[in-house]
Amino acid sequence: LVLVLSTYPLENPRFATSYQYDPDVIFQIGFDLGGKGQFARRLTAQFSPLNNGAGSRQTFTITLPSGKTITGNVTQPTIHSTEPGPLVTEKDGVKVFAGQRDDPFFFDLVGFNRVVAKINATSVNGGPGTADPSLFTHTDAFAGFNVQTLVIEAPISDFVGGVRKFGMSAFSYRKVGPKLRADARTITFGTDT
Repeated sequence: LVLVLSTYPLENPRFATSYQYDPDVIFQIGFDLGGKGQFARRLTAQFSPLNNGAGSRQTFTITLPSGKTITGNVTQPTIHSTEPGPLVTEKDGVKVFAGQRDDPFFFDLVGFNRVVAKINATSVNGGPGTADPSLFTHTDAFAGFNVQTLVIEAPISDFVGGVRKFGMSAFSYRKVGPKLRADARTITFGTDT
């Protein structure tokens, strides 16, 4: 099974070396094995602080629900036109990549705004509103922006055991700071409370 988690959207490549994974955030992918929205198994990812400021090496630690732990280096971002080759860490049948990649989300923002404006203009005084798909420009508003991407490939049993039908959801938790609500969960690395 290959899992991809994209975070921190709209990273401008001109400032690539200033972006990093936040070491005070824990990322989790929860696996619902019973179809009830209860995540009985979790993959956890945590990132180290930069050891010498912008442009220095950052590491990750991934813990799979099966108990396997993989630690490796994040692919360093660059402002040069030639991107660095991806660093892929392999251990015990698990492959992990962490680093910047082109934002995969396509959105025609100009076209969307034109279509919404047309609907609003034609729905004045109780009219039905008319959508005109020809107003789309087919131009990706996010082209050229990056996201921080985490890719994990492992046997499906490392994620969900022998279960073949399951749900997934991704979460991010800030490790420090006060709870924002009385019912908010507190997360520490490796343990939920």
